[in-house]
Amino acid sequence: MKNKLINLLEGFIIGLTKASLGSLFVTLLSFLSIIFLITPNTIRHLPPEFFMRNPSDESAIVTQKALNLRNEPSPPLSVIFIGASTLREGLVSEEYISHWLTSQFQTKIIVSKITAPGMRPWEIAGLIDCIPQNYKGIVVISISLEYNPNELKNKKGLTTRFGIPSHSFDAELRKVGVDPPYRTGIYFIDYFDYLATHSRSFIKSLVFGPVVPLSYLKDGKTITKKRVKLYHKRARRKARNYLAYGRKNFASLSRIFKQLKRDGLYLVYLHPTRNLDLLDQANQSVFKENVVEKIDKDLEKFTNKRGVEYWNFNIKGLFKHQDFSDSCHLSNQSARMRFSKLIMIKLERIFQSNFGMIK
Repeated sequence: MKNKLINLLEGFIIGLTKASLGSLFVTLLSFLSIIFLITPNTIRHLPPEFFMRNPSDESAIVTQKALNLRNEPSPPLSVIFIGASTLREGLVSEEYISHWLTSQFQTKIIVSKITAPGMRPWEIAGLIDCIPQNYKGIVVISISLEYNPNELKNKKGLTTRFGIPSHSFDAELRKVGVDPPYRTGIYFIDYFDYLATHSRSFIKSLVFGPVVPLSYLKDGKTITKKRVKLYHKRARRKARNYLAYGRKNFASLSRIFKQLKRDGLYLVYLHPTRNLDLLDQANQSVFKENVVEKIDKDLEKFTNKRGVEYWNFNIKGLFKHQDFSDSCHLSNQSARMRFSKLIMIKLERIFQSNFGMIK
């Protein structure tokens, strides 16, 4: 009886072990399938709206646009706008600018706008890695330069908010004394944090439908008197940050310019839009020097030295206080059209003088 019980127990253990090994094999196979199926090429073909956590989350859209830039065949001629929310809310649609340029030269010119709020220089360093070597056209960069690079030392800074493989971003980490995460070359493992952050949104979208992205090109709100003090405070904080961290931001920008200085690419730095009336009030009797004027002079000197074209449309009288929703974002279609036309005329001139285009 005892031997029978032992045999029975042994059989049970063997059966249990076999079942576990089988389950383990299936689980391992499924895991390996996920690892090798989820690649940048897979991600770029999925609608970014399914990965958005909320209507204003643009990280999935930026990721898809950048990965498309890297993996799709390069168009004959193009314009790429890369920058922060001032660029996003200052320009009319990509389609409008593309149609206008195409009609001027009777040649198809593709326009891409890759923007996200608070875009940092080191994030742009990661994005420009996606521009192929054979790309031909104009790259317009527009960002503020008052960010503290030491935020990269925070744990969250070790992975970007974008799921974009980038050697340049890893190089920016090293510049502030942070060792980049070990890169295996397997997208699922290297960018697990990005995928994990957006996987819940993906599952939710499959059940309830995708998120509808927020439209930034509608007429927005104008500044109320109650919010003027808040924007004054923000403007002063940005000015202080520029005085403290501007030099480090310029160093990142210099590396970006160096990487983009190659045959076939024409580089432009576009000064972000600013509500000059509000900023003048914010600077009064706070700083020994006019920080707004200092930034302008520093940028002009910096870009001239590196052979980069500099555009600054922050001219008194061009935009009014009521054209803005805060200290820097344009809020109505009339202002956006004025801003965009200035840019389109500049782009037209560059295509004529540097790319031999004839109207």
